[in-house]
Amino acid sequence: MSNTELKVKVWRGAQEGEFVEYLVPRNPNQTVLDVVTYIQRQLDPTLSYRFACRVGMCGSCAMTVNGVARWTCRTHVSQIVEGDSLEIAPLNNLPVIKDLATDMREFFNKWKGAVGFFKGDKSRHDDFAKVEPESTERQLANAGIECIGCGVCYASCEVVESRPNYLGPAALNR
Repeated sequence: MSNTELKVKVWRGAQEGEFVEYLVPRNPNQTVLDVVTYIQRQLDPTLSYRFACRVGMCGSCAMTVNGVARWTCRTHVSQIVEGDSLEIAPLNNLPVIKDLATDMREFFNKWKGAVGFFKGDKSRHDDFAKVEPESTERQLANAGIECIGCGVCYASCEVVESRPNYLGPAALNR
């Protein structure tokens, strides 16, 4: 293997499975999502994973990369790989559907159970509430809407791992 190739171990299977190794060409500015897409399109079309926007807006591409939950579309290989090895697995603390795709229902059910959403008492005919951009109320609201529901915090949370009934950081943030 040359320094122009990556040795990539990818989780294959569901909960019970194993890592399978692939050799992938290394490119400048390559993201981990680019690596996974190359494997699926060029080497193994049966590889299952999830992605949508490719620009860090949706979080659908979240996976465990070298032991850390990350958005794969925003994670550049050059920033995380020392040498030539990369390991990609599904998010922790969530059931694996197949390969790198996890079942997010548990995550979203806990979020819903925490009542992490707004229930308005006005109709569309009422005036809009006015909240000044620099107000304390606006700052509190901004902090709550930064979450995009990707599950990275949930996958990284050791309390979720040890206490299955724990809601998790995303639900508690809402």
